[in-house]
Amino acid sequence: MNLTVYIVTAGQGLSGPYSQKANYPVFEPQQDIGGYPALIAMTDDARPQGDCQIGIGVSNKQEITVEGQLKTGADKSPDMSNPCPRVRAVAEAVIATIKAGK
Repeated sequence: MNLTVYIVTAGQGLSGPYSQKANYPVFEPQQDIGGYPALIAMTDDARPQGDCQIGIGVSNKQEITVEGQLKTGADKSPDMSNPCPRVRAVAEAVIATIKAGK
């Protein structure tokens, strides 16, 4: 799995995506991650191709987005069509690590 973690420190938190939710074909509020609100908001639905993005609003101005792209081809992941649970597990680990100060 390829992973990217974006940390936006001078933004709008999740209020930005919520204010523009009509622009996201995929807009799915999620259960909190580490006590913070979470959201899947994607400009195209690439989940069947193994891609998922989860945004976590850590404050009114800060957001952490975790994007995961599962492997394709001969090494194709068995959960290719449902990547978000695996990306969520990574997002939970990111938040837990930050909260622990590690």
